[in-house]
Amino acid sequence: LRSSDDTPVEYQRTIDRVMNELLLSLRMLASGHAASPAPDDRQKKVYVSYSRRDAEEAAQRVVDHLREHGFHVWFDHDIMPGSNWAFELEKNMQECDALVVLISPAASDSSGFIQKEMSYMLHLGKPIIPVVTKQPARLPYVLADLQYIDLSSDFDSGLRSLSKALQQATGPAH
Repeated sequence: LRSSDDTPVEYQRTIDRVMNELLLSLRMLASGHAASPAPDDRQKKVYVSYSRRDAEEAAQRVVDHLREHGFHVWFDHDIMPGSNWAFELEKNMQECDALVVLISPAASDSSGFIQKEMSYMLHLGKPIIPVVTKQPARLPYVLADLQYIDLSSDFDSGLRSLSKALQQATGPAH
């Protein structure tokens, strides 16, 4: 697990990642539920950001749709109890190919994780696809110049547009 070049922090992150993967596998086996499948080398990895206050149901529908259409999707429901929340967010943002940010009134007003996730993804230079689930009073500043997908008027049509946009934004499968 450890190379001579690893710092103690990197080593601890590796241990945390391996332990979280092991715990997830064991819990899923014990519960009889299937975990989010591990990505294969061809799947694009998508990180979904949303506000739990008013978009949790929409987030689950988006995640289910993207998984059904061949994307490996990560969102906060994949964090196992006892995991380091900040570490999981950062690791998954670094590993993803694109961010889908669900915009709702709560997300627009949020100065919390959603804003931080968008800023970090901009810093990483990764594509961000804004998706409006409920019309907000305004789009967050960092998204003001980006074309968004509107799920608020026709959810199914918006999901199809999202799949196409992600395929274009992330390029061909690895």
